[in-house]
Amino acid sequence: MTTFVIFVNTAPLNSINGRHAIKFCQAAMAAGHQIQQIFFYGDGVNHANFHAVPVSGETPILAQWIDIQGISGAPLKLCITAAEKRGLVNAGNQHESVSEAFSVCGMADYFSALHQNEPTLVSIQF
Repeated sequence: MTTFVIFVNTAPLNSINGRHAIKFCQAAMAAGHQIQQIFFYGDGVNHANFHAVPVSGETPILAQWIDIQGISGAPLKLCITAAEKRGLVNAGNQHESVSEAFSVCGMADYFSALHQNEPTLVSIQF
């Protein structure tokens, strides 16, 4: 079994990479692998925005991330600096537009996950 740390840094509406990340997580879990953490950075923090409304007929990407979290138990972590720059979190650290499924943290959380003593830990960037 392989353990994955997922790094998402592209916006949900500007790139198909977010959907690829979701499909990868679903396939990895179906194959018996573990998702340890999903970290959202840069424009990827917009995946946590509950104000974003998908076009008619599209599956809401936020709901898919929440489903993956529920199945895998992997925390959905949001870079606080990137979230502040994009107006999702204000200077008082209030999560005005962030889904409750996400926790706000610093990059140190991502790097800590990478340095676990897991012999089969793999980080994948989307």
